[in-house]
Amino acid sequence: MSGPKPDSINRPSRCLKPLENDEIFHLIGRRCVTLATSVAQLYIAPPESRTRWKKKLTGVICFVKDSNKHSYFLRMYSLATKSLEWEQELYNQFHYNASPPYFHTFEGD
Repeated sequence: MSGPKPDSINRPSRCLKPLENDEIFHLIGRRCVTLATSVAQLYIAPPESRTRWKKKLTGVICFVKDSNKHSYFLRMYSLATKSLEWEQELYNQFHYNASPPYFHTFEGD
């Protein structure tokens, strides 16, 4: 008898309490699993200026496998409002940069 597949188990964040992780797993919904979870700040470059950044929100970011939509997403949740605040679908030509390792950049929708 085998256990659940590794990609079917929600991955908690060490930055969150167990109850907070459980709240995030509930928010993610049925047939969705978070493959990575962390606390983050989201900055947006306004369309008129690609050299300035504006803080959009602070929350819990998850790398989500969504079996309902047959796709993968970066999704940011708020524990304060218990809601999905932002998402970015990942696609074949998605370009992602993590240099330096604590600052991740990509072109969003």
